[in-house]
Amino acid sequence: MIKPRPQLGVVLLALAGISIAMLLLEGAGAPAEAGLPAVRGLDKLLHFGAHFWVASLLFWGGLLLGRPLDFNRRRKLWTLLVLLADSAAGLTIELVQLQLGATHGRVFDWKDVSANIAGMAAALAVGWAGNRA
Repeated sequence: MIKPRPQLGVVLLALAGISIAMLLLEGAGAPAEAGLPAVRGLDKLLHFGAHFWVASLLFWGGLLLGRPLDFNRRRKLWTLLVLLADSAAGLTIELVQLQLGATHGRVFDWKDVSANIAGMAAALAVGWAGNRA
């Protein structure tokens, strides 16, 4: 069980919010051509990593806030909130891409959604394994 550290929790939650905003901005633009190598599956790995990052920040930030006081309730609550928030963010990005697809060369891709969910699930699994009560 981890000790509450509300100030650090707020910082992690703020970083999660900034990260989600950056993902939304990137997802609404033209595909990134930043010199990434043409490696099969790299896009899905990037989706996985981005959502692992966001879900980790949300989960640990929430745990460190220290509310509710009961650790098991707090862990379950933040797991649910991470599932809702990260899923909503990932789906919103894909829906934005669906709307802007013709003008920005982006498309809705269920494989991207699956990679997002896998990253989030991995982050939650690591979070739960890392702080058994």
